[in-house]
Amino acid sequence: MDSRFDRLGLLVRELNDGSRIVVSLFGGHVLSWVAGGRERLYLSGTAVADARQAIRGGVPVCFPQFSGRGLLPKHGFARTQRWRELPSDNAQSIRLQLVENDETLRLWPHSFSLELHVTLQPQALAMRLEVRNTGAQEWSFTGALHTYLRVEDVSTTRLSGLQGLRVEDTLRNVIEPVAEESPNLEKPIDNVYHDISSPLELRGRSETLRIEQNGFADAVVWNPGTDGASRISDVGTGEERHFLCVEAAQVRTPVVLGPGGVWTGSQIVRAL
Repeated sequence: MDSRFDRLGLLVRELNDGSRIVVSLFGGHVLSWVAGGRERLYLSGTAVADARQAIRGGVPVCFPQFSGRGLLPKHGFARTQRWRELPSDNAQSIRLQLVENDETLRLWPHSFSLELHVTLQPQALAMRLEVRNTGAQEWSFTGALHTYLRVEDVSTTRLSGLQGLRVEDTLRNVIEPVAEESPNLEKPIDNVYHDISSPLELRGRSETLRIEQNGFADAVVWNPGTDGASRISDVGTGEERHFLCVEAAQVRTPVVLGPGGVWTGSQIVRAL
């Protein structure tokens, strides 16, 4: 891991087979997952690590708003807050918590607790997000585990398991049934797939990943393409060809939590 990330507060877990995860306290952000001797997450070579700006790559936590679909800063505030470590269930897990503070209350006047559980398994990365309403008033949220998966070349990558679902294509501003076996990943894509109930499979020339989610109703698939990436300052030249975001998300229907209410969503990525 690049030493410029050290200031963010890094937690590391490793297995005897060489698997490893690195998680930052800033943002509650998974920065790295190594399995089978290979890095499986994309982290931008020009990612900003100033403990203020969101980190480009890895797995940002989007809460309590997905993207710009609301009045909050894009993707909410969880990815730019300092989380704290809690005792974890086992030696392979990292457990982090974020609760309301003066900054979050100025943006979103609600009491909450987020817990992120990140577990390193043989050939797998398991993440679970628990959202709890600790206040006296009902509130709602949208969000995601915004997972950036590293691929050899997005143009030769296929993502299966979406056929037959309904998709919101935000670039074309249409909602329609999914007819193709895999979306066309050779051009920019920003799709929200509804009612995910089965695993997805990401296949490239030399990698296959199985992606499972629970609790989250939607999956977002995103890559900005060459022109789009050129307008993103913290995506290096040509790097857009080497990642695909496959996000476990709650976008179409906000989750509503009353006082004391709890919601849990998870994503597991397995290297096959």
